[in-house]
Amino acid sequence: MKCSILNERSRSGYDYDAIVVGSGYGGSVAACRLSQAGLKVCLLEKGKKWEAEDFPTNTFQAMLATRVETPNLGCYGSKSALFQVGFDDKIFKQEDSLALVCSGLGGGSLINAGVMAPTPMRARRDSRWPKEWEGSWSSCQARATRILQPETIPHQFANAKVMRDIAGEIEERTLDPIQLSVKFNQGESSAGLQQNACMACGNCLSGCPYNAKGSTDKNYLALAIKAGCEVKTECQIRFIVESFDEYLQSCSCISMDKRLKKRWRVHIDEMQYLSSDFVVLSAGVLGTAEILFQSRKRGLGLSETLGLGLSCNGNNVAYVAGSTAPLNGYGLNKEELPNIAKAHRPGPTITTSYTSSLGFTIQSGVLPAAYPYLLFKGLVTYGWPQGYWFLHGIIDKFKHLAKTSDSQAMILNMMGFDSGDGKLSLHNRTDRIQFCPPQDPLLPHKTKAFQKLANRLGGILFMSRFRSTSVHLLGGCNAAQDPSTGVTNPSGQVFYPYSNSSKSQTISSKSESAVHSGLYVCDASLIPCAVGLNPSLTIATVAEYVSSILVVDALKFKTSMESQFFDQIQTPIDGFIKKHGKDTKFIAKTVYGKDMHGLHNSVSNGIIKTPEAYGSMQMQREVKGTTVRETMNGKLGGMPCTLYLILQMNAWVSRDFECTNRGFGDNHPLLRGRVGGYMQMKCLHKENLFIVDGTVNMCWSNPRTPFTQYMHYHLLLSSASGARYIFEGKKTMHPFLFGSFGWTESTTLHVNLRQISQSHQNYRESYHNAGLVELEGDLRVSAIGLLKSLITLRGNNKGKFVSLLIQSLIRTYILQRPRGDLSNFYGSIKKYTYPCHALHEITAVDGFPFSCKQWKCTLKCNGSDCPTKDYPVLLLNGHSTESFCLPTEPRDLVRTLLDEGYEVWLLQGRIHPLHSSNKFTIEDIARHDIPAAMTRIAEIHGPDMKVHVIAHCVGGLAIHMSLLGGYISTGNVASLVCTNSSMFFKVTTSAFIKLMLPLIPISMAILGEKTILQLSENSKGGWRHKLLKSIAKTIPRTERCTLDECKIFSGLFGSPFWHDNISTTLHHWLYREAMPHLPMADFPHLRSICIAGHIVDSKGNNSFLIHPERMPLPTTYISGGRSLLVTPNVSLLANQFMKLHQPDFHHERVVVEGFGHSDLLIGKNSHKHVFPHILSHLKRAEDCSQGCEHVKDPSYAQAFISWERSPPFRVSYHLALYIFLAFFLVHVLALVFGSTFSFH
Repeated sequence: MKCSILNERSRSGYDYDAIVVGSGYGGSVAACRLSQAGLKVCLLEKGKKWEAEDFPTNTFQAMLATRVETPNLGCYGSKSALFQVGFDDKIFKQEDSLALVCSGLGGGSLINAGVMAPTPMRARRDSRWPKEWEGSWSSCQARATRILQPETIPHQFANAKVMRDIAGEIEERTLDPIQLSVKFNQGESSAGLQQNACMACGNCLSGCPYNAKGSTDKNYLALAIKAGCEVKTECQIRFIVESFDEYLQSCSCISMDKRLKKRWRVHIDEMQYLSSDFVVLSAGVLGTAEILFQSRKRGLGLSETLGLGLSCNGNNVAYVAGSTAPLNGYGLNKEELPNIAKAHRPGPTITTSYTSSLGFTIQSGVLPAAYPYLLFKGLVTYGWPQGYWFLHGIIDKFKHLAKTSDSQAMILNMMGFDSGDGKLSLHNRTDRIQFCPPQDPLLPHKTKAFQKLANRLGGILFMSRFRSTSVHLLGGCNAAQDPSTGVTNPSGQVFYPYSNSSKSQTISSKSESAVHSGLYVCDASLIPCAVGLNPSLTIATVAEYVSSILVVDALKFKTSMESQFFDQIQTPIDGFIKKHGKDTKFIAKTVYGKDMHGLHNSVSNGIIKTPEAYGSMQMQREVKGTTVRETMNGKLGGMPCTLYLILQMNAWVSRDFECTNRGFGDNHPLLRGRVGGYMQMKCLHKENLFIVDGTVNMCWSNPRTPFTQYMHYHLLLSSASGARYIFEGKKTMHPFLFGSFGWTESTTLHVNLRQISQSHQNYRESYHNAGLVELEGDLRVSAIGLLKSLITLRGNNKGKFVSLLIQSLIRTYILQRPRGDLSNFYGSIKKYTYPCHALHEITAVDGFPFSCKQWKCTLKCNGSDCPTKDYPVLLLNGHSTESFCLPTEPRDLVRTLLDEGYEVWLLQGRIHPLHSSNKFTIEDIARHDIPAAMTRIAEIHGPDMKVHVIAHCVGGLAIHMSLLGGYISTGNVASLVCTNSSMFFKVTTSAFIKLMLPLIPISMAILGEKTILQLSENSKGGWRHKLLKSIAKTIPRTERCTLDECKIFSGLFGSPFWHDNISTTLHHWLYREAMPHLPMADFPHLRSICIAGHIVDSKGNNSFLIHPERMPLPTTYISGGRSLLVTPNVSLLANQFMKLHQPDFHHERVVVEGFGHSDLLIGKNSHKHVFPHILSHLKRAEDCSQGCEHVKDPSYAQAFISWERSPPFRVSYHLALYIFLAFFLVHVLALVFGSTFSFH
């Protein structure tokens, strides 16, 4: 069974106070002490739960329970195998080292000899040994001893007697007292579990089959489970990352509650994780180092000493066979056991131990019955004396199987004090841990001792091929005083080595030994030097020490969090009490959806009792998901980039998974999921950027654009240097021309990559000074890549996933049915109060009446009037829509200008719906309306008053006609700001093709003399208006919504904004209230301007650009970077034009990414991204009017123009289809109306 995390329960159901990784002598102690302290603890174990009857009893079973890992040759065997054998990178080359570890609930205690030896004083006096441990070493060792309950061996067994007789071969030896965590009499463990008496079978190293060994699952873990600890087996941890609250809050797919946030995420794989405030890594030396190495690749700041200081405890193993001495060194199986008296059995694996004055210890041992003898004798060992050792191994094996002779053999285990300078590292290609053993200066003496003992025994000595054969790995995450010498402090807290950076301040107030809050190591990895004896009791003692500090830290943190939590909920509770009385159950269910008493108990006790704590973590029902692999290539910010994704679709199994009443192409849970993987962008980071959190929705829709389908990717990327990035990607599929863009849209991901945190201080100091990075670009899936994704689909619903995805695309491109609806919008619209304004009724020279609104600045500060700005501001709207005065928005440009102290004038001319005319041109606005408005301002403020002009779209065309045509004097204009407009007007390709066709002449012919089109369906505009509106609705456009007025306007004029940039209330107000009708009399003139690409008079003549000397003023041209109606070339050409002809003045061009046309001024975020540019321009213009001088440098201006070139005009292949459809429409209309049309 495999561990699974995400299911239909809330993600918060997998949040804990503490998560312990590993269940050996370190993890079991930490889990026990944390659980007993009342904390909500989860213990995760890579292996499975082993019962006594599950342990292997023969060679075949032992081989099935073994996993071999090599960096070069791969892995063989189950991930949850009992025996985990690791070779170093030089296997079969230098034959350097071998390590054996255990995987199972109980860790190494399952298959060790159970020797409990006090830590030698030589180890505790080592300079690397933390002095802090010594103060409470005796008490911690006593606590560990009470739980483990080691016992003295009741009598000597055969190999102990033989070793006593030949011990003289060991130089200046001393006999070590031996105690084993084994029950020699039936009884209970320290946790109250019943245990049997030792049967002396000699099979300790393959797992006790008689339930007599005191492994940690019988004591510490059993106590932890009784205290409420949850245990999840077969759950291997990949890496851990710090939670990132700002990212979670920015992701609309994840709903976070402040009281549920945890500090750490413990990842099972790239996508699944558990959360906790404290993480205790106790996965053994190899496991803990691998987790930390993987975590460092994902941005966790760790000491550079990670992996250094590895000790193998001086381990070497030898095997003596063929001896005539009564060694009795083979384990007994269940058939042999009843026939042999207990005193004549092999006994426990290790029953005797001798320590030499040279610094090494020799222990005799019994080889379990399940171990493959031949493997020991030939494949991984070499014989001494040389000669017939391999043949002897085969013969001896047959004798043993045939039971024709006594098996006189035994293991010799040797330990000592190596130099502790080994190294662990992560293999770059295979991502697996590899190790290099330390130097062992005692190895020649050990070998000599082995040979002397083999001589005395009269047997053949089989020695390991490897320089180090270890079952007692120590170090790699050494405890030390600072990050330069170790990975953790003596308390097991992991150092954060970059203490001078801003990040460290959130982790610890200490500057010299900052640590990651809540991250601990608690296993043999902490021990910085060799112990020289069996280290089990030493590891448990260190774990007791670390746990004592950990528990205090966790309780203190929990108490502070509880107080904050109850402070947060007190205010809403008080409010509900006033309204509903003191029914706290009702209050809790109303506010939090749960019983308050249960909530209080959960918070105060922190325990979740589980009916059955053991077993794999299983979902309440099986996840019916699909795994998709996707590769994208492209460029971000002009730099090559490759994205490798793993998508786990249906990562959250919703309750309505099997719901059958969904519409065709609706957003199904199987089209949503989580994302893992990594991104390669060597120009930005030499290492991979890993996805530490991510979501995907392949059928997301925006209520503002219900016809458009989005594939939305929201990722959090992290690098090894600590830099983090938000990756926002969208594939946008518009229902344009029945999917003519389908392939491009569905395989192109538009990306915004935004850096949100800097690298660790020790990485590239210059990088810190460069500021945060923000890049944009496109990534694409190739046809071959898409085919690979389909081939590599995995999961029990991959067919359904493909079907649902195809259905969603058919609905978008072919059926073109909306998802959601705006037509039933809420009736009342909230409007914000405006300051009082004066309405000026004005009559133009040609007799046309219009109006201007005037807002005077009433800004006050400190009780006195603030000085207003020098010049008022005149606002010129675009075509028939309101862009500046928006009553539904809290921040529009009028309010912004008033807040800055400006007097504001808003022109409502003949193009405005309030004063629409059936016959006018844009030149009429330039010739009559704008001059009349300027005259009224001069009447109030005096003839010398200057005015700032801010114009949009058609308003920008009109003001340039007024200036370049000489209709107003530039002496009265202080500066000019235009948004998506200028003396040039370059439209997008689709708009240009539409204008080239005679659609506008046809529309004007349909309207006849009444050129003011009533937009409302209930208006009485006659059959001509109804016909034109019906045609306008069917004209293809980039973006569609369900509001009829929006369809009509965008069909005739073009889409004025990206719907996702504006609020729904503004969208409704614009079309239902602000624009009841559309004046179209100026459309032919506007068409002439668009085709020409610059302003022309009503007859099509270029009578304006020939007078650039009439615009001696500072300008700023602003364009939207997400082209919709006009292109950024509008501002580019205007800026070049002004720099060439008016170099004495400051001219600026701004392209605001993410905005289209009108949404530059009416967007939800315009006050953040657009208005600051306008205000900056106004301030600069006023400052320069008070004495700022511009240096004339025409050579620079000319050079500048030569650098910037407008992009070439491109016509895509699908435009042919557009032209065909357009002409087809013209042909049909011609047949229907015949000679009614008059094309001019």
